[in-house]
Amino acid sequence: MSTLLPPALHELMRRNIPVSWHSFGGWLMGHTIGTGHKNVELCTAQYTASFDPALCLRLAKGLVEAKIRSARTLLRRNWKGPGAPDALLADLRGDIRRLQRVKDLPDLLGIEGSAASRYFSSFRYLIRDQYRNGAFGFDFRARNRRPPTAPVNAMLSYAYALLVRTWVVTLSAVGFDPYHGSYHQSRYGRPALVLDLMEPFRPLIADSVVLQAINNGEVRPTDFV
Repeated sequence: MSTLLPPALHELMRRNIPVSWHSFGGWLMGHTIGTGHKNVELCTAQYTASFDPALCLRLAKGLVEAKIRSARTLLRRNWKGPGAPDALLADLRGDIRRLQRVKDLPDLLGIEGSAASRYFSSFRYLIRDQYRNGAFGFDFRARNRRPPTAPVNAMLSYAYALLVRTWVVTLSAVGFDPYHGSYHQSRYGRPALVLDLMEPFRPLIADSVVLQAINNGEVRPTDFV
C-alpha cells in the first residue's frame, strides 16, 4: 500500500497497530506507530538480563536447542533423499546433548554452526527430484547470502527477511527493544533480539514455506533474475 489516509492512520496509531513502510524494491523504510508501549520496567528488565552472562547462556541454549529440534522435525517430515536420514537425525540429537553441557557462548556458537552445516548439507534432499534436477534447477548445495547466489538461497533469505520484519513489529508492539539481544551481539542497525527469538522458527516457518513453494511447483526458474 502506497497511500493511507490520515483518519485510518490515526486509528491504527490509537490502537498501537504499527504500519510498515517499504520501498518499491521491498526494503523496509520504517514504521508508523502510536506513542508506543509504556512499560518502562519491561525494557529495564530486558537490559538487566542482557548483562547477566549466566542468564544469557541459559536463554541462548534454549533457543539453539529449539532450533535444532525444529530442524530435525522438518527433516523427518520432508525427507525425499535416498534411504532414511537416521544417521543425520542421530547426529543432530548428539548436537543437542552437547549443547546442554556447554559453559560459554563461543562453544554454543560452535555447536550451532555444526548443526547448521549438517542441516543445510542435506537440505537438497527435502526437494522433490523433479524440481531439484532438470529444467527447474532448484538444486541446493550450501547456504550462502549477502547476496544469495541461487534461487533456493534467494528464497530462504527472503523468507528470513519477512520473519525478521514480523518479529521487529511484534517485539516493538509489546515494549521490547528489538535491537538488544542476549545471544546475537548487538551492533548498530542489527536487531539482535529479533535474531535471537526467530532462531527456532526458521525451519518450521521460513524453510517449510520455501520447500512448499518449490515442491508444489509454485515457483519457476523464470521467476528469478
